[in-house]
Amino acid sequence: MKRIALLILDIYRILFSPLLFTLFGKGCRYKIECSLYTRQTIEKYGLIKGIQKGTKRLATCHPFNLKYTN
Repeated sequence: MKRIALLILDIYRILFSPLLFTLFGKGCRYKIECSLYTRQTIEKYGLIKGIQKGTKRLATCHPFNLKYTN
C-alpha cells in the first residue's frame, strides 16, 4: 500500500504539478513542494502518519489558505 501511495505521488509530481503551475501560474508556497514533503514523510513515518502530515501541510498551502496572498 505504501508503494502505491508513493507511485501516485510521483505520477502527480511528474505529470500534473507542472500542468497546474502552467494553468494557475502560482507555485507552492513552501520550499519543498507538498507532494515531495508528503512522499518524504510517508517514507520516514509510514503511510498513515505520512498522509496525516502531508494533509496538514496541504491544508495550509496557498490554494486552500485564504490568508496567503502572493
